[in-house]
Amino acid sequence: MRVLAVALGVSALAVSLLPLPGAPAAGLAIAVVTVLLTEPGALRSSFGVRPLVLVALAASATALAVAWSAGASRGVAVGGTVALRLFVLLLVTTVASRHLNAEDLQAFADRLHLPRIGLTLGLALNSLPHLAEAWRDAWIALSIRTRRRH
Repeated sequence: MRVLAVALGVSALAVSLLPLPGAPAAGLAIAVVTVLLTEPGALRSSFGVRPLVLVALAASATALAVAWSAGASRGVAVGGTVALRLFVLLLVTTVASRHLNAEDLQAFADRLHLPRIGLTLGLALNSLPHLAEAWRDAWIALSIRTRRRH
């Protein structure tokens, strides 16, 4: 079941990234079926308030940027595509996090003759707290400099 979940998740992600008009919706359908078959409880945890706000913010920011440069109808279309693809990514990462671990990824990378991919991923994940700390320090410096409440 674990291999099936990962294979269906990867196929859902691949389908959603195809440059075809209905591809993101088809990818979302495959991702929902994957979650329902393998981890039904993950569907409820995937669509919490925070992930929905994140997807809505990213899709609306993209839609506004594209609408400003290419027109309103194009902005709405691109914003919808971004929202669907982010939902697919959210569902696939939820399933993958429940069925994969670091040893599986390292073994897969070794089979692909990429032995240092684990080190690369580890360094990338270890840098995230430092980025968050730098963002916090920059926000504090900005708030002190402008002397306004944010």
